[in-house]
Amino acid sequence: MNHLTDSQRNEYLDNALAPPARAAADAHLSACDSCRRALADLESLTSSLAALPDEPLTRNLVPSVLAALPRPRLALGWKLALAAQAGTGIGVILSVLADWQVRFEPQEWLAQAVTTLAAIKIPSLPASLFTVHHSPFTIHSSAIQASTANLVFFALSALLLWGVGNAVLLRRRNGASS
Repeated sequence: MNHLTDSQRNEYLDNALAPPARAAADAHLSACDSCRRALADLESLTSSLAALPDEPLTRNLVPSVLAALPRPRLALGWKLALAAQAGTGIGVILSVLADWQVRFEPQEWLAQAVTTLAAIKIPSLPASLFTVHHSPFTIHSSAIQASTANLVFFALSALLLWGVGNAVLLRRRNGASS
């Protein structure tokens, strides 16, 4: 076996070597005075460093370092792309909500829930609690009517904007790291 490297000596002291590597290192150390001295020196240095007292920091450097870092600015094109993505997302949500409003009947749901609760017959609750009162609350359908074409248009627009945005980001990132 060749002499132990600095990394192997550190791992040996930390008991981080795999069992076969540890056995090979033990065998080499039993025959090599040079590696034994280097290991003893490293062990002495490690124990000396561990004995040093902790010095409290006198100044917090985090704010000054963060203040010195450049602030990233979002270009106008990116702001417009993000606004377009947000707009298509809102369009999808409004289309779904418009479709949901047409199908949802709150009085029917409330009456069904109260009927189910009344069937449980909890003796400590008054019977007047289980009477159904129709409230003036109604959901009016909005001017936006959901259709499959609207949903498909908004979903494809959002997907296209998302794909283009991510492609540009990845191209910039790969160009910056090269």
